[in-house]
Amino acid sequence: MTAITKSLNLPVQGMTCASCVSHVEGALKELPGVSNVVVNLATNKASLSYDPARVTLTDMARAVDDVGYVVPTAGIQGLSIRQEAFMDIGTLVLIGIGIVVVLVVVIVLDLLLAGGAGTMGMMHGTAMMMSNPIGQGILLVLLAILGVLVYAVFFR
Repeated sequence: MTAITKSLNLPVQGMTCASCVSHVEGALKELPGVSNVVVNLATNKASLSYDPARVTLTDMARAVDDVGYVVPTAGIQGLSIRQEAFMDIGTLVLIGIGIVVVLVVVIVLDLLLAGGAGTMGMMHGTAMMMSNPIGQGILLVLLAILGVLVYAVFFR
């Protein structure tokens, strides 16, 4: 399984020289899940890639603090919202595919339980699905699976 890496520009305060840059880079490179660390003295930012499953923004701020520099709290909170709470486009596509699959399964089951698309005079659509106890159970299981997927993506 491939680790998902994210890019980050972490604000760092208190750097005044090349030695400061070296200390911050070293502290961040030692963290598990952090790679491609480049610290810019002029912008007071550390650009890096990290695996959110292995390291958090708080871990990075603590490492920088341990070598004598500061990651502003406001910077951590803003980055936390932008970098960790929002999903990348691939995750949104997977959720969309999951929703489409659930809807297709519901429609196919509805047609099967209704006796096929050609039956006239019978209930169709959600009325048929909800009037049949088996249909209700299947629909609840599918919706529960969809709920777990959405929960896993938004609230992990």
